[in-house]
Amino acid sequence: MQWPFVLWIFYSVLFVLLALRTIDYLEAMSVDDGPSSTADIARRMGETMDYANIYRQRLLDEHVISSPARGTADFAIPFLREYLRSRPRD
Repeated sequence: MQWPFVLWIFYSVLFVLLALRTIDYLEAMSVDDGPSSTADIARRMGETMDYANIYRQRLLDEHVISSPARGTADFAIPFLREYLRSRPRD
């Protein structure tokens, strides 16, 4: 998908402001087509639930993700999931 320049700039700035492990959390979420289980996210990150929840809370505080139900997380920023999926992986 070809991203409009404005969205590309927005997501690029967002990623500069976020910590690397926070981006790892988002990438672990992007695997799912809808809300992600926090247990699945922690497993994909290779971390404990307590450790992953530190980054979950930071993303919730920054309004990057939402929690539609207990034990789940979803993207609050439109098209962020699709952007993450289109990025080349390191």
